[in-house]
Amino acid sequence: FFHLLFRARQCTFLYNSQSKGLSTGEKSRFLLQLELMKNPQYTLTKKILSSPIAISPKKTRSIEKDPDVLLSLQSMAKKGFSPSALMSYIRNPMDFYLERVLGVREREDVEETVAYNTLGTIVHETLEGLYTPLLNSSLHRESLLSIKKNISAEMTFQFKKHFRLGDFSKGKNLIIYEIAKRYVENLIDWDLRAIQEGNEIVLLELEKELILDVSIPEFPFPIKLKGTVDRIDINNGQTRIMDYKTGKVLQSELDIVDWEVLSQDYKFSKAFQVLTYAYLYSGNHQITSMEAGVLSFKNLNEGFLQFRKRESARGGAIQSTITSEILQAYETALIGLIREIFDPTLPFMEKEIKKAGS
Repeated sequence: FFHLLFRARQCTFLYNSQSKGLSTGEKSRFLLQLELMKNPQYTLTKKILSSPIAISPKKTRSIEKDPDVLLSLQSMAKKGFSPSALMSYIRNPMDFYLERVLGVREREDVEETVAYNTLGTIVHETLEGLYTPLLNSSLHRESLLSIKKNISAEMTFQFKKHFRLGDFSKGKNLIIYEIAKRYVENLIDWDLRAIQEGNEIVLLELEKELILDVSIPEFPFPIKLKGTVDRIDINNGQTRIMDYKTGKVLQSELDIVDWEVLSQDYKFSKAFQVLTYAYLYSGNHQITSMEAGVLSFKNLNEGFLQFRKRESARGGAIQSTITSEILQAYETALIGLIREIFDPTLPFMEKEIKKAGS
């Protein structure tokens, strides 16, 4: 990089400050190094470029829940509401109507570059393939080191399976392949560190599908709730429900003070999701004490990000163990959300989506 600068009279560097997908929205270390060098032979000028946006008044769309819509919702209830479907409603009821009720989907184009959702699928299935031989047993250093040797083979298999028409041997796709590989290596290393620190981990389930019927008194039909948990283990005697995320997740997204936000604010969708898994698992196994949270591959140094109920935003007691009281409070929020979805007097209203950082 610096060799290219020696004979240049003027250099222009651009970087995108938007954080999306694999992009962190940060300057490269080379640009940061140039800023710190302060060489008198050159002057550094910084500019922030942005496209002017013409804001025009937007009419909020709404869809009434006619008998046909209500029948479609009943059909969905019989098949099962997933956390992602319910979170879609929390984020924007209009999107829920278009995607879940009408079944409108974006056109699938041939991927030339590995899409972000494809990357997530590849990482999830690679971990499932590697860890499956370790099910129903305690994790040990030897077994973890053994599966670590198989990462490249399993990763290549999953890339060929989910990115059949693409070439991941060069260019950006090769970089994505190496990133995915690093994610998997880091998770195995995370387990290795936990074992070396004296923790006992028993692996119970991988990609476990859970289904539960939720009864609401005024509904003449049951509401089926379903979800697939990435990993369930027992850590030092405590059941632990784990959701993998290839994106960056912060602990603040799993901390709630008031239960109302759980079914109203999409910012807490991660908390809603892991609580749904805990509720499903408890309903299937009669377990009322567990932990549930997220492992963020972009933020793995922070470890297991647990759901936490805080007494207040500024301090006070913090409860991270999910008890029957926590599950009851979640159930109340869940039933309130389902009642809202089925309420014929409440149309599907388009919600303004706030941009990150706004």
